[in-house]
Amino acid sequence: RRILKPVIIIGIGLLVIAIIGISYAVQEITLMQVNDVLEDYVDETPVKKSECLGTARCFEGTVTQVIDGDTIKVDGQSIRFALASSPELSDEGGKASKKFIEVLCPAGSTVIVDEDDMQTGGSYGRIIGVVYCNGNNLNEELVNSQYGYIIDSFCENSEFGTNEWARKNGC
Repeated sequence: RRILKPVIIIGIGLLVIAIIGISYAVQEITLMQVNDVLEDYVDETPVKKSECLGTARCFEGTVTQVIDGDTIKVDGQSIRFALASSPELSDEGGKASKKFIEVLCPAGSTVIVDEDDMQTGGSYGRIIGVVYCNGNNLNEELVNSQYGYIIDSFCENSEFGTNEWARKNGC
């Protein structure tokens, strides 16, 4: 009995260490897959403010933080991607979607934000719009990459609901 108890404790400890190691390895593999996918998305073509639609705010700013896969901060103001959503950071795929956006549009990047004319009230203090960064429509890239998805219940309440990228992905 004296020998059995320490052996059980050591066995449980080794099992916990193995589980932690496997979790870390899965996360690293996921991030490597994100980096591989990103090679197809990087485009350095600048976007001009003249490409903005509608009459709501359209402004240029600097990314100060990537919050998660569908929200960034531009000059300290939170911007929520119109129509596009991603898993929460604590959910499966959440960290990968954030990493995807961070690589496409890292902090310090210059962006154009085109506010959604039909959602100028925002959401939880965030501006809702399409974000253009390094030649990419981040909303479109998020849903095309499978790291995000269209929120189809907003399609009729968004000026971007009839855009080709939105229709192609479920609007």
